[in-house]
Amino acid sequence: MGEENRTILFQKNTVEYADTSYFGKLILDYLGEKEELKPFYNGFPSLKEFELRMQGRSSFPDSQRKVLHEVLQDQYKGLEISSKSSDSMHKLLSSNSFTVATGHQLCLFTGPLYFLYKIAGIIRQAEELNKVFPASHIVPVFWMATEDHDFEEVNHAHIQASTVQWETESGAAVGKLLLKDVQKSIQDLSNLIGIGDRQNELIQLFKRCYKSSNTLAQATRALVNELFGEYGLLIVDGDDARLKRSMIPVFRSELETNTGFKAIEKQSEKLSAQYSSQAYPREINLFYLTSNGRFRLEKNGDSFVALGSDFVFTPKEIFDELEHFPERFSPNVLLRPLYQETILPNLAYTGGGGELAYWFQLKELFDQFETPFPLLLLRNSFLWIQKSAAKKRQKAKLHIEELFKSSNELIENKIKEDSNFDFRLSQYVERLELIFDELGELSLETDMSMQTAVAAQRQKQMKGLDNLKKKLLRAEKRKANDLVSRIECLEKALFPKGQLQERYANWVDFYLAYGSEFIEVLIENSDFLNFKFSVLEEQ
Repeated sequence: MGEENRTILFQKNTVEYADTSYFGKLILDYLGEKEELKPFYNGFPSLKEFELRMQGRSSFPDSQRKVLHEVLQDQYKGLEISSKSSDSMHKLLSSNSFTVATGHQLCLFTGPLYFLYKIAGIIRQAEELNKVFPASHIVPVFWMATEDHDFEEVNHAHIQASTVQWETESGAAVGKLLLKDVQKSIQDLSNLIGIGDRQNELIQLFKRCYKSSNTLAQATRALVNELFGEYGLLIVDGDDARLKRSMIPVFRSELETNTGFKAIEKQSEKLSAQYSSQAYPREINLFYLTSNGRFRLEKNGDSFVALGSDFVFTPKEIFDELEHFPERFSPNVLLRPLYQETILPNLAYTGGGGELAYWFQLKELFDQFETPFPLLLLRNSFLWIQKSAAKKRQKAKLHIEELFKSSNELIENKIKEDSNFDFRLSQYVERLELIFDELGELSLETDMSMQTAVAAQRQKQMKGLDNLKKKLLRAEKRKANDLVSRIECLEKALFPKGQLQERYANWVDFYLAYGSEFIEVLIENSDFLNFKFSVLEEQ
């Protein structure tokens, strides 16, 4: 659906990331291309850098492309695949085909909004790159973090100011979790959102995706495919023996000589001279993965121990295990990027600030294994302002940039601005200062010891005036009740629980408001080379 056919219109504004106060020094320095950070990545995103990456990735092995294609065909069995995604899959076999990737945990009903922002961003990225480089094929790929085992991070979604939770037995990698109890979560969602055409569409969507699947990985693939398959997105699950076989040399090196630990530690030490590390390497950055759990591997004397389990291996046993069952070895958060870039002909990875922070610890590791380091892109951020909130913003006479300030700060600033309150009080402060300056001169003419008394009295009176100022400000706030109410309502609507909307709210709320146009507007307004925070305000 083109913009000319939109039933709902949005005004797009952008805000500098630095002006939002939600992004740290590391990310701001990266976006500012600060010299001190350049040794920790390989080129800042631009069309020229994408072209260079294509040249560097042209030697990606055909054999690896065939394995990836075969795995994807198997993983998509039983799903209705769009002609565009089928075309993307076929194109991966060509040497002039490349990927742009993002990834996320397998959250219930996709979890926070930015799950969708990441995917929309790489879809738009691929579309634009295919226009600029028509001789190449750029395929958007979503990497499912199926091997994570932190169930508490994925078992809920915040919808309509409530939390829908999935309660089930956990312990294994989340991708392998069976869906026997998830129907109750769908019923809870149905009760929460009520009755209507869009409500029914959503419930039927979740029932199709979760009822037709055995595991959370299958359900997430089905859901993401329904939402984004028509745009040519491919969804990869790295938990596959054929894909992991290419990592056997890396995993063996990790077990034998702690290669990953040494490389990551070396780069992390350099990075920590100016920035905090996001993740800390272990001597072995691998887990042992079974249907019952994901257990961290440690060296204990001459043996390898899977902590929290009964698995203990001699060196020969663990290397035999690796050779015959590579799927049982799972990279941790710091080794997973290398795995991803080994099996994909990838040009760029799009992630949030926290993700990019640990990628900055990894270039030395990539160099160690002679693997091309991708371009790193900060995912798009959006703030959606629905019509009711837009009216409140306009009545409160707030600029878009001001929305990122706390309600207390905004209220105080607006009251001062509207009443000329601060200017009038400052006149009294100046007059009081002059009086005490004169008293100080007078004390010098009469009795030097009076200087201390005058200074003490000055401090007392200034403190009293400051307290009076606070009381007067509270009185002004009471008078400005409507303004205060609007600003507080705005903060609650746009920054739930004091967080960025995208880190808390779920897309269901916005689908109920806008239908499928929500995703279309999201993709159209994603801009992978415009590094600013986007604010979409309904007109």
